[in-house]
Amino acid sequence: MKELNVTVSIPDPSRFEEVVQAARKHGLKVQKAFPPLGIATGAVEQSRLGTLRALPGVGSVEEERIYRTSHPA
Repeated sequence: MKELNVTVSIPDPSRFEEVVQAARKHGLKVQKAFPPLGIATGAVEQSRLGTLRALPGVGSVEEERIYRTSHPA
């Protein structure tokens, strides 16, 4: 399965650790956690995005976007 890099927002600071642990149990491989900002970054299988988004306490799950520019020849 394809893994995607994601950013998870957790709006309630009092639940940050609880939500991160639940996300780990549902397949999120946490790379970095920023409790003061209410976000965690990591990788998750594409098939688990819906489950991750539905977890209580998760505000949003944003997939990493890659932008490329083309240079004239």
